[in-house]
Amino acid sequence: MIHDVISTLLKHECPDQTDTHDRVIDAYSAAWQSGQTPDLGIPPQQHPATCEGMPPAGSITILDADCAPPVALDIFLRQPGTGCLYVGEDIRAAVDRIVFAVKLNSLVVSLPGQVIMESGMARKFCEGIRAHIDVATINLTTIELSLQEAIINAVVHGNLGLGSAYKESADDLRHYHRLIRDRLETDPAARKRIDVIGWWDDDHLSIAVGDQGNGYDTIERRKQAGRQRAAPDRDRRRSGRGLEIIRRFAEDVTVANGGRIIIMSFKR
Repeated sequence: MIHDVISTLLKHECPDQTDTHDRVIDAYSAAWQSGQTPDLGIPPQQHPATCEGMPPAGSITILDADCAPPVALDIFLRQPGTGCLYVGEDIRAAVDRIVFAVKLNSLVVSLPGQVIMESGMARKFCEGIRAHIDVATINLTTIELSLQEAIINAVVHGNLGLGSAYKESADDLRHYHRLIRDRLETDPAARKRIDVIGWWDDDHLSIAVGDQGNGYDTIERRKQAGRQRAAPDRDRRRSGRGLEIIRRFAEDVTVANGGRIIIMSFKR
């Protein structure tokens, strides 16, 4: 059955990676038999409902890490599938995301930050969601805006570790944008994985965006450590105005995993 769930797309430019499919199949089978849901940083109480067996006509499109991303990424997301991800050297990380997608019947995209930024992922992910469920157009617009802000935060402030430049001058802001472009092209951190995970029920749509950065001193972290206050504007420096925009449109927002993941809930 797993062969029906995983479809492998390996570019001809990567002939030395032809064993990826079998390696993923073997690792997936072992992970599935363990019966455990992988920890991707989403609090368990916010997990989507467990799906018994495989989702109907579900498929995971696996892309080799050294291959160019498909131009028609949005087509993958609109098909009756569960995800699109890069494997790369970390087979276990990819398998964890496949198990999460299949077990909890969620839409999972897990790609390098550079690809996420350059592919227009927020729009394509929302188009994929609309192909699966009914969402009011006005709601989808605000969801896409919120998702775009969350993705920028994850890539720029999370994986690349750049602070916010919103309080700087226009010249500094232009320099900051050039710095982001340069870092996306040259910094190995731009290849770190970004997760975009969506799930829904009859009333709500939830989307989680996770990065592989160092995290930051969130309110939740300070509460756990018994600290009530942090340095002024610490949260805002980490996320710029993005978190403010997200909280304006989402019904509920949770920052978890030490600031490495944000979960947004929207009314359908």
